Amino acid sequence: MPTNWELTNLEHLLLHDKWKPYLGIAVLAGFDFTKLDDNNKANKNSLLSRLSESDEFYYFDCCADLERLTNLWIVSPNLDHLTYTPEFLINWALSKRFEPDWLDWAIEKGLVSNINKELLVGTKINQKELFDKDSSTYPLELDWAMQAWEAVRNDKSKRKPKAKIKAWLDANTQLSNEAKDRISIVVNWDKTGGATRTD
Repeated sequence: MPTNWELTNLEHLLLHDKWKPYLGIAVLAGFDFTKLDDNNKANKNSLLSRLSESDEFYYFDCCADLERLTNLWIVSPNLDHLTYTPEFLINWALSKRFEPDWLDWAIEKGLVSNINKELLVGTKINQKELFDKDSSTYPLELDWAMQAWEAVRNDKSKRKPKAKIKAWLDANTQLSNEAKDRISIVVNWDKTGGATRTD
């Protein structure tokens, strides 16, 4: 359903540094978490979009998306007790083949960055195919290194690769600073050092 996202509360929601998972999932599905009911349940009044009578089915689609994403999140191990950046939850949703209706608008407005839409298209190797998180030999830091590289490798900004990688890890993981430093060194493809040229 075409929506003028400028007229919604979406920009405010995306400016939050961190989201609780169930609130972030509501936004992904098209709901404004500041308007959920007292039990954090979604209803027509909590939709980001304003409905006309001809858009009645959009509400049911949003509810179905909310249920699907919630069910996918519930089976994700060790994730629910933390808070996450909007970018982390968006990339998680893309990895589950779900793209929020508002994502292109948010990227165009600069409200989110480091979004890896290739996760949605599936043109690259899915991280789940590479690493079995249930394995006793699961390489956590190598997994994050692969995800960080995928996220920043096409970033055309003038920052050094190592700085881009560290910034992405800061925004998307709860790893220790030592782990982030190790990953940044491994993923960094520019080993020449020195300050970034500005000419």
